[in-house]
Amino acid sequence: MEVEVKVKGISQVSPVDVEMVLEEVSGERQIKVYIGVAEAMLLVREQSIKMEGMPSSRPGTYDLLLNVAEHGKMRATKVVITELRDNTYYANIHFEEDDGSEFKLDARPSNAVPFAIAADVPVFVEEDILKQAETISSEDPEGGIPCGGGEASA
Repeated sequence: MEVEVKVKGISQVSPVDVEMVLEEVSGERQIKVYIGVAEAMLLVREQSIKMEGMPSSRPGTYDLLLNVAEHGKMRATKVVITELRDNTYYANIHFEEDDGSEFKLDARPSNAVPFAIAADVPVFVEEDILKQAETISSEDPEGGIPCGGGEASA
């Protein structure tokens, strides 16, 4: 089962790592995903554009993919964080073509989440991942999923 989430916040935890916190829309469960500084900057950019309604004078990174999809008569429908394997999260960006057929592209959550914001589509996390994060959080007072000194990465 997929659970809808939103970006609750981001915070820089080292010179090269940023923690992105995703929280379920209809609850309080969270997962923490470590992303790079560059991806965090793009996330902040996309959130600012959406929140302030300020269009960019030039296409951004995710605008490029959206423009290619539109030209190919496709549209993004959702992003799903599908699994946690070897302390790494995996995600898919789902698309629908004009004829109704669907396909998905493998993506890192650190790219898929800002893309979802740019495309104005929902982000989901598989229930099993939230349960796994919840179990580990209850064992770890700091919360999150250990990953060689940090949390799971994207």
